[in-house]
Amino acid sequence: AASMGHAPVVALLLFWGCCIDSMDSEGRTVLSVAAAQGCVEVVKQLLDRGLDEQHRDNSGWTPLHYAAFEGHQDVCEALLEAGARIDEVDNEGKAALVLASQGGHTTLVSLFLDKYNAPCDQRPHDGKTALRLAALEAHYDIVQILISHGADLDSKDADGRSTLYVLALDNRLVMGKFFIQQGADVETRDLEGRTPLHVSAWQGHTEMVALLLTCGHAQVDAVDLENRTALHSASWQGHHEIVKLLLENGAIPDHTCNQGATALGIAAQEGHELCVVALLEHG
Repeated sequence: AASMGHAPVVALLLFWGCCIDSMDSEGRTVLSVAAAQGCVEVVKQLLDRGLDEQHRDNSGWTPLHYAAFEGHQDVCEALLEAGARIDEVDNEGKAALVLASQGGHTTLVSLFLDKYNAPCDQRPHDGKTALRLAALEAHYDIVQILISHGADLDSKDADGRSTLYVLALDNRLVMGKFFIQQGADVETRDLEGRTPLHVSAWQGHTEMVALLLTCGHAQVDAVDLENRTALHSASWQGHHEIVKLLLENGAIPDHTCNQGATALGIAAQEGHELCVVALLEHG
């Protein structure tokens, strides 16, 4: 009855003393099931009967997690007013704000931040914050809301990657430009010292490389831990248009990495004729 949102039937069962403390195989109480369904009447009935608003199932999700994931604002408010903690995290370290942001529930995100003071930079175990997940899902309104509440543009995940880095890796041009305009660090580095320019050049994202150079004023000869530049990356993968673009923006053609290789040597070794031609023509 609770899973289908049948409030009158739930009320009748409660009146006749139906057991409300049982859990399913995933450790969920009937309150979590009702919260996921989104029937606020049922949720309030169960809360009035004393069901624990902080109960954690096998994955660490509370009723608030379920309601936030589904975008049920009225249910979230009922749970929070009953004492649910806005900063409670599941087994992966995710709070309700992260789930609401990833799901694109704009009004719910605003509610969590404005009324319940949800910490906007709470980091799950993988380091992917609400801002990161909203950006990757292209939820522009939520990204703007989070930034206006002080979200860290340059927060890094467990692999040392910032959101701009991942946007460059995935060739998300519009969101990438927005982050650059908001002041995101274009020289941010992952655990191997690679910048957004390195990874966009490696992936062959010509427009992203151009964006980082022109809009972000990225250092064209920034080096990773192996002393490789973006020109090395593009030459290795055979992206001759990016090789030309980097050279036009001042890349040093004969820079050597820690192994003593130049971009020309790498391009020749990998058999990328057009890259070799571009490098030779540049001199």
